Amino acid sequence: MIKNLIILIALLITIPVAEAQQSPPRILAMDQLIDSAMMHFPISEKKALIQQSRDMKVENIRSTYLPSALLNGQASYQSDVTKINVPIPGFSAPQIAKDWYKLNLDISQMIYDGGYTRVMSEVEQKDMRMQTTEVEQAEQEWRDKVAKLYFRALTFGEQMKVIRLLMNNLDLTVTQLASSQKSGVVLQSDVDAVKAEKLNYQQQQAELSAGYTATLSMLSVFCGFSITGEDSLLVPEFAGYESVYTNHRKEDEYFVLATDKLSSIRKLETVNRRPKISAFGQYGYGRPGYNMLDDGFGDYYMVGLRLNYKIWDWKNAQRNRQLIDIQQSMLALGREQYQQQHKASWEAQVAEIDKFDLLIQYDNQILSLQKSVIETAYSRMKNGMITTTAYLIELSKHAKSLLDLETHKIRQINARYDLKYITGNHE
Repeated sequence: MIKNLIILIALLITIPVAEAQQSPPRILAMDQLIDSAMMHFPISEKKALIQQSRDMKVENIRSTYLPSALLNGQASYQSDVTKINVPIPGFSAPQIAKDWYKLNLDISQMIYDGGYTRVMSEVEQKDMRMQTTEVEQAEQEWRDKVAKLYFRALTFGEQMKVIRLLMNNLDLTVTQLASSQKSGVVLQSDVDAVKAEKLNYQQQQAELSAGYTATLSMLSVFCGFSITGEDSLLVPEFAGYESVYTNHRKEDEYFVLATDKLSSIRKLETVNRRPKISAFGQYGYGRPGYNMLDDGFGDYYMVGLRLNYKIWDWKNAQRNRQLIDIQQSMLALGREQYQQQHKASWEAQVAEIDKFDLLIQYDNQILSLQKSVIETAYSRMKNGMITTTAYLIELSKHAKSLLDLETHKIRQINARYDLKYITGNHE
């Protein structure tokens, strides 16, 4: 008895806890889901890595102006050495040992590199910006994928609402026809025809529900949290759209950055031909030192300036600059082609928006006319003046018009968002 009481208490405690763990239905907005999806977009983390990589590369380039030290040693034995074979009375020439030993510390300090370090840092900075722009392009595409899924889910949801409304109306029709059947005005076949039509709508509802669930599952993966059919999706509001053509896409920015980077590389070819001046020093210990005739161990040193200037490069730098000019011309042609395609996409999207504006006007007019047709057809069917099939035909037309209206509304908003995506103004 006590054992059963303990189990009962445990169950009473567990049930409220389980219920508390179930999250209540939420009202979700598209911007909210997009922000969450961007937070869970793995590629976005590349921005920080690109910045770190750029900082390290620039630091390495700037280290050219830091002094460098190289310690090197050598021990060798050679078959012969320099000898003085000219006999000089009263003078005995020293003998140089065949085993040599050296330990040197060489220090170098860049003084002037013709601007190479500065221009190379510019190239790395622009390369980093190009890589960042590629990531931002991927983010734009990711954001657009989430938006397309969101609008797809909205379309499924609105269509299911219409189907549910139609099924409720059919339930009411079945109830009223059953009453008319008792009085002999309508036949059982008429009632069965309405029930069959409801089954058709139930079949459509099941198909829409499956698509809706699948779309929400995909959104859940993108956004990083579970979205269920219990949650409500808000319809975004886009009051208008820009009637003047603009282009703030990252693709266009990438063309500009790529051209700018090539300009810096071209400049690099020029500064690389300039003379370079550096200071150097050497301190060593060994045998022999700088005095080859001194056969003893000792230390030695040297300091000085070094000039490096490539006088003739067989016009390699000139040809490299010409190649860069060709690449810039190819980029300009590619950008021109892209801008033409982009302008055409913008024009087509504006026409798409205008199309849905017009379609919605027609939908409302059609529904307004169908309302009286449906009411009349229903009354005549109820009184046995027309067949149920004739009524269901009108009802099917009305259902299609309702579905068209709700679909066109979502697609109209979607088209306005797509225009913002095309122009790069969606943020």
